[in-house]
Order: sequence, then structure tokens, then C-alpha cells
Amino acid sequence: MEIFRIKLSNLQESDKYLDFSVIAITEGYIDRGSYKIYFSEEVLDKYAKDLKGKPVLLDHIQDVSNVIGVVKDSYYDRELKGIIAQLRISKIGNEKIVNLLQLDPRPITDVSIGALITKEKIQENIYQINKIEFKEISIVFEGADKNAKIILKEDKMDIENLTKENVRLSKELENVKLQLEVTKKELEEFKELANIGKKYKEHLEKEAIKFVKLVEGEQSPLLNLLEKADISTLKDIVESYKLKAQKEYTPSSVKTNEDEPLTQEKLSKMSYKELLALKSKF
Repeated sequence: MEIFRIKLSNLQESDKYLDFSVIAITEGYIDRGSYKIYFSEEVLDKYAKDLKGKPVLLDHIQDVSNVIGVVKDSYYDRELKGIIAQLRISKIGNEKIVNLLQLDPRPITDVSIGALITKEKIQENIYQINKIEFKEISIVFEGADKNAKIILKEDKMDIENLTKENVRLSKELENVKLQLEVTKKELEEFKELANIGKKYKEHLEKEAIKFVKLVEGEQSPLLNLLEKADISTLKDIVESYKLKAQKEYTPSSVKTNEDEPLTQEKLSKMSYKELLALKSKF
């Protein structure tokens, strides 16, 4: 596990105390030899704050002489999927452990919680933890949860790499957002074009029906096929039957009134009823 993927508080030191953060316990399975126990995210989140105020011990030895500090604060970190605890250790009387914690490389790295747990069997030799009653947290030589670690400082190399990774991910996220915006815009344009195409097809259908009826009559079998025809076919039908309809007239010799001659343009704009009325004059 990359324990420096989240930003934790650095070591803080005063004359009396040493403050630092630890990963107390994380989501997952812990091997107990003959069986395993499972800590879920939901349970850790629910009981995370209960660790606050509990004593910090050495090696789970529940004796006053082994109390070296206290849990100042505790909370659940969703990115890490674990409980973060902020510890305060008294420097007075604990000079050896304080010195060991400050060595580089550090010989002491692990922590472990002490708690009463309520478990439920979910599979053979596997139990799910449903309730946690924290008693203490200990600094140990080797903890059961391999992710439970002391964090005194940020690893500069890991933080640098993480910063680069965050920059890369941020750029990728921005690119995704831009692509989504482009896709959204294109979708709107497609919808607009589709709407225009639909209206154009409806117009062609009306024109085709008008000219087919005029040429072949209202019982023409072609009329039943027009609704299923595509735009290209409708255009061909309109042009073809428009020419056939125009051949039945002599526009230059016919006037709709005394002053206005019947042109081909006006003929194409006339309704079916108008064309029928005009046809009856021949």
C-alpha cells in the first residue's frame, strides 16, 4: 500500500510531546491463524471516532506503566479506506521510544488496535466484524494489519511522484470534460439536423402525395408506399410526378386571373385542391 498517497500531518514536536499520525486499521482481512476476520469500510467508518481519547500503549500491555500517550483525534479516510489516528506521546519518561521513532531509518513502523469486537460467521473460517469497542492502540514490532503504520513525515519522492500523477490525472480529467462538452454540442447539432431532416421529409411526402394524386388519382397504389420511402426516393418521386403534372397544363396560355399568368413556380406551390380545380378548366 502507498501510505503517502494522502496528505497526513507531519511530525510535530514540543518540549513535552511528540505528535504524529498513524494508519490505525484498514478495510480488509486479518489472519488469526485458524480463521480470518473481515473489517468492512462501513464498520470502520461507523466506529472511527470512538478511537479518540483512548490510550497509546506499548505492545498491548494493559498496565499504567506502559501508557505512553493518547489518541488526540481519529477519523475515517475514504480514499485510504481506513482509520487515521493522531497520536500524542509524552516525551517525559518515554525518551527511548521517542528517540527510536525519530531515527532514520526508523526501526519501529507498526501499530495495532486493541478492541472488543462482535463478529459474525459469513463463510467457513471467515468472520465479519459488525461492532468495534476500542480499548487502546499500541506501538508494536509487527502488527496484524500490514497496512497499519506510523507516519511521521511525508516521503518527498512519493509526494513528488504523486504531484506529477495528480497533474497528469487533472489534465486527463480536463480532456474528458472537453470531450464531453464537444460530444454534447455535437449531439445537440445532430438533434437539430434530425429535426430539420424530419421536417424536410414530411414536406417531401406532402408534395409527393399531391402530385401523385393529381397524375394517377387518389387510388394510386404508389400512395401506400410514400410513407416508407426515404428522402432520396421522395425527391425523385416529387420531381418525376411534378414534371408529369406540368405536362397536363399549358401554363403560358392559362391565367389564374386576368392579370396573373400561371407559371411553373406558381404551379408547384398550389395545393392539391387548387390543382384539381385548375385541371377541370382544361
